[in-house]
Amino acid sequence: MDQGRAPASNLNPYSETDYASGSAPVRKGPYGECDPVGTIPSGGSVSVNCYVTNSYGNTWSYIRGYGWIWDSNLRNGGSTHPCRF
Repeated sequence: MDQGRAPASNLNPYSETDYASGSAPVRKGPYGECDPVGTIPSGGSVSVNCYVTNSYGNTWSYIRGYGWIWDSNLRNGGSTHPCRF
C-alpha cells in the first residue's frame, strides 16, 4: 500500500458518518508519524469513505479530499469498507 496515496473515489464510493471522540488529528497518511493536515473537534462529524490497516495493526479511515483519521479517535470505529487502490 502506498502510504501517501489517496484511495480512488470510483473504487471506494462509500460514505459513512462518524464522530470524533475527542479532538482528532487528520493526517496525510495512515500513521501517527504522518504530517497533520487538520483536526476534527470533539463531537465533530466526519464522512469516512474506507479504511486501511497499517503495519502496526491500527485501522485508519479515509476522509475524501482531506486525509486519514485513526479509527480509535472515532466514536463508531470508522469506516466498515476496506479501501481499494
